[in-house]
Amino acid sequence: MKRNSIIHKIFKDICPPFIRDNEKLMCFLARATSNKNVINFIKNFRKELPYKSENELQYYYEKLFNYQLQTKNDLNVGADCINFILKYSKNHKKYQSYLDCACGGGELSFKLAELGLNVTGMDFIINDDLKISKKAVFIEGNILNIPFNDNYFDVVISGHTLEHIINIQKAISELRRVTKYTLIIIVPCQREYRYTFDLHVHFFPYPESFHRIMQNPNGKCFMLDNDIIYIEEKLI
Repeated sequence: MKRNSIIHKIFKDICPPFIRDNEKLMCFLARATSNKNVINFIKNFRKELPYKSENELQYYYEKLFNYQLQTKNDLNVGADCINFILKYSKNHKKYQSYLDCACGGGELSFKLAELGLNVTGMDFIINDDLKISKKAVFIEGNILNIPFNDNYFDVVISGHTLEHIINIQKAISELRRVTKYTLIIIVPCQREYRYTFDLHVHFFPYPESFHRIMQNPNGKCFMLDNDIIYIEEKLI
């Protein structure tokens, strides 16, 4: 089992709530594993969340994004999920245009582009080196207002994104709108606690938890490592 998976399992399945909800202990762990500048975010995020708008919430994520740049830590979908998506794309060669929504450092976008696919990576902040990439197109954009026409992409992928969005149904509606054939969404499988390192708004402890959010009984939802994968095929 990968090191990150072991740590995730300890926090998700073994640590009891009285530890996860203990401010002093979680701040101690944050100091040991995170930049000191994000400690206050961890302490105050959930307390302040009910009073935050989507725009105000973005401030938190911009700070977290800058921290990831400093540590070169791209917190996006894991290797197992990437391999699943690559296998899917190889098995569905008729699909040529892909949107990687919340592409992070572009790892998945580049791997899809290496298969000869037309790939657009979108995130609310795009690194300068990605903007000049010749392998895939990278743009800045908001998942609540994706800047493309209806049915624009054959396949739309959103990895580790929806758990951060207050208006999650609006985001889902936008993802569906720009999808022509297949929508693939990946969210972390997590329970809700008072203090979290990843500043999530929504929590999905089981595949069924996320399946209800999608409100489509024809969609497929299952576990892969520590993530929940949802696949929705459009009938056109």
